[in-house]
Amino acid sequence: MPELIADCQVNVYNFRTLLTEPSARYGALRLDPNNTCNLHCVYCHNHRSDEIIGADQFAAFLHSKVISVAGFQVGCIMEPTLDKRLVDFMLLIANSPAKPTHEFILQTNGILLHRHDAKKMSEAGLTRLTVSMDAADPKIQKSLRGGMSLEKVVRNVAGFRKDSPNTSVEFITTVTSANIDKLETLVALGLDLGVQRFIFREMYYYPDNNVVDHSRMPELLLREGQFSEMAEKIRSRFDKKTDLIFAANDELDASARAMIKNSKLAGRELGIVHLHAGD
Repeated sequence: MPELIADCQVNVYNFRTLLTEPSARYGALRLDPNNTCNLHCVYCHNHRSDEIIGADQFAAFLHSKVISVAGFQVGCIMEPTLDKRLVDFMLLIANSPAKPTHEFILQTNGILLHRHDAKKMSEAGLTRLTVSMDAADPKIQKSLRGGMSLEKVVRNVAGFRKDSPNTSVEFITTVTSANIDKLETLVALGLDLGVQRFIFREMYYYPDNNVVDHSRMPELLLREGQFSEMAEKIRSRFDKKTDLIFAANDELDASARAMIKNSKLAGRELGIVHLHAGD
């Protein structure tokens, strides 16, 4: 039986190597068809470039190297809506052996979501839209995520929900000292928009990284116990109203380091986690 790969990133750094690998079954595939973003988040550790994955080569990968996929996510460490081919890539996935059997996810900052056809995304089988949102306050958003427009994202999420009502929506939030006391208002905003799940991830910081904004990172780190205190507060108010997920730094460290490692121009590591066929 072909090997099961639990989780694999597909990006410009490892794509050529993946084309030389044997076909496999995947628990999760996470695709970045492009390698850039339209925001400059102070906590972003990832390198950028103008490289893209060609559509023809991607189609060949789907049909020759993928046997099956449980979950497929478009948008991992970069912003997929910057790629005009986004819907085309999603349709390629939907009409290939990589059509996910469990979940089909689009992860985005939401600013350019309106440029892509939500109805076609729905036709491709999109099950979940994940939107990065750190605060309901425009000033806090811009201070953490340079180039962010809260108004545009709110408008685009509302428009998407109208055009693709069967796709669930979730917010994913990076928790820092700047926004930790404002998260209840963010949940309230999300509930008003019809958001069904909220994921809170504690900010991590690697001082040896040459991308992240080192001038601000130390002050944005949470003190010990602060994340768990916040989680308890949010749960006490919203636990019965929505789905809440909390990921502290100790839980994120391994996966975060892997993503950063796989975003570097040097090395172009595969970025995969293997499981034996019987696992």
